[in-house]
Amino acid sequence: MKKIIFVLISTLFYLNFSFAVDLKAKLIRVVSGDLIIVRINGKIRKVTLCGIDAPENRKNRRIHYQAWKWKKRIWELRRLGREATRYLRSIISKNLILRNVHKDRYGRILAYVFNAEDGLFINEEMIKNGYAFLVEYPIEEEYLEIFKEALEYAKKNKKGVWK
Repeated sequence: MKKIIFVLISTLFYLNFSFAVDLKAKLIRVVSGDLIIVRINGKIRKVTLCGIDAPENRKNRRIHYQAWKWKKRIWELRRLGREATRYLRSIISKNLILRNVHKDRYGRILAYVFNAEDGLFINEEMIKNGYAFLVEYPIEEEYLEIFKEALEYAKKNKKGVWK
């Protein structure tokens, strides 16, 4: 019986299972404008901020796709990527709350990230200040509306990538 339950739970995690509970995490490092390394229950994990795509801060295959998609030059995206990373470092706190944690089809851990101290919604702030683009998959409806409003604000006020 225990073996069946273990297999069932393992399968749910593998199949893009989403946690309904909030997870507490400690920030270890900001890698880029949309990727952080955290400690969750003693284990170190890479977490991608769900619903956003920040410009790359180094030259790789992804930056060529971003340049084509957003009609920007590669050097400009790299500069914006470095700015996004610096901005994320300035707003994120050491103690975090990860909400709706799940894995995508590539096995990456995705989450909505909040500062534990002040409740600041990090994903929204990155879009609102023009340091990340909105990615409309896989986003829960409640967050999609928040992100669309943040995107409109960034465009209207010519923030970050919208300058």
